[in-house]
Amino acid sequence: MMTPASPTPAAVLRFHGETTDGKSATYPDDARGKPLVLVVGFTQKSAKATDAWTEELEKQSGAHAAIVGVAVLDQVPGFVRGYVKKAIDKNVGPPQPGEAGFVTTFEGGALRASAPAGNADDPVIYVFRADGSVASTLRAPYSATAATQVESAIP
Repeated sequence: MMTPASPTPAAVLRFHGETTDGKSATYPDDARGKPLVLVVGFTQKSAKATDAWTEELEKQSGAHAAIVGVAVLDQVPGFVRGYVKKAIDKNVGPPQPGEAGFVTTFEGGALRASAPAGNADDPVIYVFRADGSVASTLRAPYSATAATQVESAIP
């Protein structure tokens, strides 16, 4: 079930990351003017579900919302972070038109703090309004029913 946004300001969810081609990204700022859906994976086991979510949401809602997958790497030990990030960048590949965006970040604090309770390996889907405020959040494995729920929450 989609959780309505808490009264916490959207600024609390602002984070910086890097695209797979090395460009800096700040969300939700970089998507202002258009709804944004972040599909956030907090664990290595969440990668497949995050992929399923981003692919489906891009197909269904990519024309009217920015869809971005996010790998949160803040709990990866510092001495291997560069290696892990390079491996992800190589596996995902550079950004392509018509495909969901993808970023990695080492700033997971605000995202983790605002995530609904649930299985740590399930992605968290944050839906932002065009002004950057949070419309809803959901933590769930991918399913067609859950995807329909997220799509209906996109302003």
